[in-house]
Amino acid sequence: MRILRLYRFTQIDSRNIRQADINKSNIKPELKTALNEITKLLNQNPALTLYGVGHTDNVGKLDTNLKLSADRSAAVVKTLINRGINY
Repeated sequence: MRILRLYRFTQIDSRNIRQADINKSNIKPELKTALNEITKLLNQNPALTLYGVGHTDNVGKLDTNLKLSADRSAAVVKTLINRGINY
């Protein structure tokens, strides 16, 4: 399995984008630019590994937020796989 890990030299800033809808794991259109950059980076550097995590807020039950976090990171991985990135 290819672990996805971003290094310091690569900075993809999505702090000003609301990255996910409440209680949803779908990929928002606003993240297209960031995902394009990640795809480009991985295609140019096949040995590069990235570590991706899905975040939630502190509202709701822990088990619900843990599942949501996993679902969000899985959605990003699925998107990258659909763009031809192997892991």
